[in-house]
Amino acid sequence: MNWAVDRKNIVDKVFFGVHRPSVGPLTQGVWSYLAELENRYTFDPKKAQQVLDDAGWKQGSGPIREKGGQKLSLVLASFREPWSTIADALQSQFRDVGIDLMVQKMERGPYLDFIRSTENKHNLAASAGGGFDPDQLRERYHSSAIRVTNFANVGDPQLDAALEQGSRLPLGSAERRKAYEDAQRRLMDLVPFVSVLTQVRVEAMARRLHDLRMGPDGLNALPLSDAWLEG
Repeated sequence: MNWAVDRKNIVDKVFFGVHRPSVGPLTQGVWSYLAELENRYTFDPKKAQQVLDDAGWKQGSGPIREKGGQKLSLVLASFREPWSTIADALQSQFRDVGIDLMVQKMERGPYLDFIRSTENKHNLAASAGGGFDPDQLRERYHSSAIRVTNFANVGDPQLDAALEQGSRLPLGSAERRKAYEDAQRRLMDLVPFVSVLTQVRVEAMARRLHDLRMGPDGLNALPLSDAWLEG
């Protein structure tokens, strides 16, 4: 599936080039981010088709691949923008290689109940990483967070060990950086996700508003006690 995604096309055509294509588990600006992982997967539909062929998913009489009488149909659950729009774009791109991606758009409460259910009625869940520290990976992919915040339900001892080690080491240390680099590389071996893009948030304000400062993660403004308006 990672080979089948044209990330640049989604960014350019759907989001007018505002965001950045992304392949790895962390985004630019996060400490210990490994830029080299962005080259792990490129848009290569022929490669995607070959992987599916090798796995026994063959093109039949219709556009959707089959194996043992079962169609290659997957459910992607989503609950808000921009993920729902991204899901629609993925639906088209995956169909080009023979994957039937069914997008289920829900409100946030039902979405969380759905993807945390032990019934496993979905195959993919729209989600994103937040924050500016790599320890966010422990929240998203540690086995202790399965059905809580680990929506991929990953349970890998090697990954767990790297994430636990990183969380215990001093901030800014070379040892901590190595632990999170090891975790990123392990995630790219396991590939329990399909990264599409890194959001570039655009904040707008009137010219007469001064001293408005954003928090370190860029999501919200700091307390407005120092902000002021021109008369």
